[in-house]
Amino acid sequence: MSAGPIDPHTFDALQATAGADFVAELVETFAVEGPALVDELRAARAAGSAERFRRAAHSIKSNASTFGAVRLAEAAKALELGGLPDDD
Repeated sequence: MSAGPIDPHTFDALQATAGADFVAELVETFAVEGPALVDELRAARAAGSAERFRRAAHSIKSNASTFGAVRLAEAAKALELGGLPDDD
């Protein structure tokens, strides 16, 4: 069986320490800001700005990790560590 998009143990632990209302606010904020971060990845790639690309990927990774979006965090980490992809 494949894991869901959110690791329930991480999410539950976050709720236990920070409170359900705060966690709901975090998730809502990421849902609003996430698309802008993806846009920033694309813009950084188009501009050839490795630093902007790395920062956007890092932000996605950090936010996703916070509430247990493990697969998203892993993908963002790979982008962060891998740097700008080649245009091959």
